[in-house]
Amino acid sequence: MKGIKETKFYEKIIIYIFTVITAFAVITFVSNIDGFALSKEPINSTIKSIRVVLDDNYPPFIFKDSKGNPQGIIVDQWKLWEKKTGIKVELYPMSWNMAQADMKNGKYDAIDTIFQNAEREKLYDFTKAYAKIDVNIFFPKEISGINGVDSLKGFSVAVKSGDASVSYLLSNNISDLRYYNSYEDIINATKSGEVSIFVMDMPPAQYFMYRENIQNKFNYSKPLYTGEFHRGVLKGNTAMLDTIEKGFSLISEKEYSEIDTKWYGEAHPSNKYLIYLLYVLGIILLSFLILVMINHTLKRKVSEKTKELEDTVDVLKESQERQAKQTWLINSLLDTIPDIIFYKNTEGVYLGCNLQFQKLVGAPEKEIVGKTDYDIFDRENAATYIEHDIEVIETKKAKTYDEVDTYPNGEKICFGMLKAPYLDAEGNIIGIIVK
Repeated sequence: MKGIKETKFYEKIIIYIFTVITAFAVITFVSNIDGFALSKEPINSTIKSIRVVLDDNYPPFIFKDSKGNPQGIIVDQWKLWEKKTGIKVELYPMSWNMAQADMKNGKYDAIDTIFQNAEREKLYDFTKAYAKIDVNIFFPKEISGINGVDSLKGFSVAVKSGDASVSYLLSNNISDLRYYNSYEDIINATKSGEVSIFVMDMPPAQYFMYRENIQNKFNYSKPLYTGEFHRGVLKGNTAMLDTIEKGFSLISEKEYSEIDTKWYGEAHPSNKYLIYLLYVLGIILLSFLILVMINHTLKRKVSEKTKELEDTVDVLKESQERQAKQTWLINSLLDTIPDIIFYKNTEGVYLGCNLQFQKLVGAPEKEIVGKTDYDIFDRENAATYIEHDIEVIETKKAKTYDEVDTYPNGEKICFGMLKAPYLDAEGNIIGIIVK
C-alpha cells in the first residue's frame, strides 16, 4: 500500500508540473496576442479639454520634427488618450524651467515628463510612474576617477535648468554647476569644448551624442539614481488626476508597445523569432528533463517496492510452509496416540481431533471441526460433556471425568477423560483440550 501511495504522489507531481508549464505557456501566448487587453473602467468626467505642459526637447519621448512640430512617445500616447477618452488634449512643449514655472502659476492643467521628488511633492499630486530613467555622469575618456557623485567635487558640471539632477547634486554638496536651457544645449557646449563633464538622463544623452557623433569620446558612470516619469497636477486637483489615470488605463499593452517600437525600433525579425524559438525549446527541454527524472524516480521506487513485496511474499511462504510442516507433525503424533484426543474453543466448537476420536464419532475430522457436542452426540451426553467443559473453563484447572459414549456399532464405552484449559500468550483461556 505504501508503494501505491508513493506512486500516486509522484503522479500528482507530474500532473502539477504539467499544469504549471501549460498555464505558463498559455499566459505567455495570451500576453503576446495582438490586441489582447483586459476591459478597463470607462471615463465618466465633466472635463472637456486638458492643457498639458512638458519639456520640448527630450528624445525619444518628445522632440521637434524638421518642421518644428512636436513628436515622440509622449505625443503619441496623449493622442491615443484623446481618442480613448473623447477629451481634447492641448500640448504645450517648452523649455523645462519655463514649463515648471508656468505650471506652478496655474497656467496648465497637467505637467508631463516630470520626476517625483520630495520638493515637487509639495506642489503636485502625481500619477503612477510610466517610465524609468537612469541619470548618469558623462565625462571625456581622457579623464579617469569619475565613479560617483563624490568624485565630481572640484569639477564644473553642466546641468539643465530645472532638472531633478540639480537638487540631487546640490544636496550632495556639488555646487559648481553650469546651467543650460536644454540637454541639446549641453551637448553643443560639450562639442565646442565649453564644458567637459555633464549629468544627464540617459535617453536624450544617447540621442544627442550619437547625432553629433561624439559618443566615442565620452564614458559614463553607473547611474547616480534612477528617476521615473510621471504626470502631475497641482496639489488637490484629484478630479483631473483621476481622469488622466483612467484615460491612460484605457490604452492596451499592445498599443503602448506599438508606440515604443515606433520610437525605439526593434531587433531584426530573425533574431526575435530565434529568441522565441529558443525560449519555447528551452521550456520543452526543461519539461522533458523533469518528466524523465520523475519517471526514473518512479521506476526506481516501484522496483524497490516490488522487491520489498517479493521478499515479504517469500517470508510468508516460508512461514506457511513451516506452519504446515508443524501442523502435519502434530497431527501425525496425535494420530499415533491410542487415546482419544480432541480440542475445542471456549464456545464448545470443535477445532481438531485425532484418529481415535474420529473412529469413536464415526466421521472424518473435516466433518467434526466446526460442530458442537449437540451436533455429534445425543442430548443427554452432550449436556454432560458441556457441563464438564464449563467447569474447567471457569476454574481454569484440569479435571478428570468419567464419561460414557457409544460407538457407531452401538457398543457403549466408559472413558476417564482428562480435560485441561489451554491458554494464549497473554495467559487467557482460549479453549480446552481433552484426552
